Amino acid sequence: MQISNKDLRLYIIMLLVFLCLILTTFILPLQQDEGVFLTIAEGLKNGLLPYRDFFDHKPPGIYFIFGILSLATKNIFFYKFLLITSHLVSLLLIFLISQKIKISGHYTILFYLCLILIFEGQRMIAEPFGVLFLLLSLYVNLSAKKLTSALLTGFLLGVSILIKQTFLLSAFAFLVYFIWQKKHKKLPWIITGTLIPIIVTILWLWASNILPIAYEQIILYNFKFYPSENIVKVIRLLTPSFLYTLPIWLLSGFAAIRLLRRPPNQMTIRNFNKVDNSLLAIWQIRHPLVLIALLATLPIFLFFGRHYPHYWLQVAPFFAIIASATMNKVSPSTRVFTTIFLIIFCIIFTTVNVKGNYSRHVAEKNLSVFLRRQNTAIYAENQFTGMYFLTGNQPPNKYLYITEISDWSEQAEEKTIETIKDDDYLVIWPADSNYAYAKKLQSYVLNNYKPVYWDGDLGVVAYKTK
Repeated sequence: MQISNKDLRLYIIMLLVFLCLILTTFILPLQQDEGVFLTIAEGLKNGLLPYRDFFDHKPPGIYFIFGILSLATKNIFFYKFLLITSHLVSLLLIFLISQKIKISGHYTILFYLCLILIFEGQRMIAEPFGVLFLLLSLYVNLSAKKLTSALLTGFLLGVSILIKQTFLLSAFAFLVYFIWQKKHKKLPWIITGTLIPIIVTILWLWASNILPIAYEQIILYNFKFYPSENIVKVIRLLTPSFLYTLPIWLLSGFAAIRLLRRPPNQMTIRNFNKVDNSLLAIWQIRHPLVLIALLATLPIFLFFGRHYPHYWLQVAPFFAIIASATMNKVSPSTRVFTTIFLIIFCIIFTTVNVKGNYSRHVAEKNLSVFLRRQNTAIYAENQFTGMYFLTGNQPPNKYLYITEISDWSEQAEEKTIETIKDDDYLVIWPADSNYAYAKKLQSYVLNNYKPVYWDGDLGVVAYKTK
């Protein structure tokens, strides 16, 4: 098959953005969530259990994913390679999904790659893996027509929920779509499929005698103690990520406006892209784009409670598909401008991140080498939870990190002070005293410990008892 010059240029741009993603993935130091997931996964291999031996408010799916890999290696390279592989599979899936609904798969891949890069897709966190299973479920639903395919669709949705609770809203989008399609025969199958992995996990939690505390941490504490941030702060901190990818969001908005126009008289899925499609027409033919729109919008209201860009990865592939659906309706100059805009800002973003984090990457390695040589137990503040994994240490108690959730629910700060009093721990703490959440613990460390290691690039101080 001959490749046109236009497609070739697009392939080169996609490859360049993908290389930016690889570069930033391997250069960024570990952050809190990554350290927590890796440490819990390593603990699973050693017979420890989440929720009992490690406090965390995520479902156990992400621990199992990393835990399986931990059976084969402890090299951080392979964990990051697993993340990149998951992105590659997701990119393939959104291309195939786009092709099935007659949308340009090439632009979908480009848009999704840009969103992964800008919205913290380089991090080994729950969203990329949850999205992978969500896209698998969507692809199965679009590809297979048998009732048993609904069972598999539901099963994959259940797995995504076990990776992060917010994917429950994505599963709800499927449920709404199935009801609206009047495919009542499929409903029991998709519900059963969704429940199977969840029930199996509940039985495992029950057999491990950790079901009550898992319920407390995953559901009760998460809803009761998880604090929302000021919406103005959230918008201010998220603004750069949205500005870097602005054409994608503008195209999605343009698609929404176009869909509100009066429907044509005749429309089928086959001629969907040949007519000036509208919302009512899409509704009438029950086009899969409705499901994609639901997957893109239903979870959004959960994301404005905190300023973290990676929350938006859950809906990123579906906005990429919606934006791509508009590309055949805009002028060639708009398509060129969109592509140039995105590649420029992806390169700027990558350059800034590599320049700002390479020295921190080296400093992280140096700190882990120093800690391994000390051959002593450590306690790491939230920012440095990755040190447990990198040095082979276990935290002194179940509180891998101290935030409002663990502190307000279980007085984690006071319990940790009592724990480190009883042994000679090396305490890894931020050099900036304004950074740490646990101010009481910080005061205790500063009054009773002396610095034995400092690195300005990583912003870290290691303390030892006086």
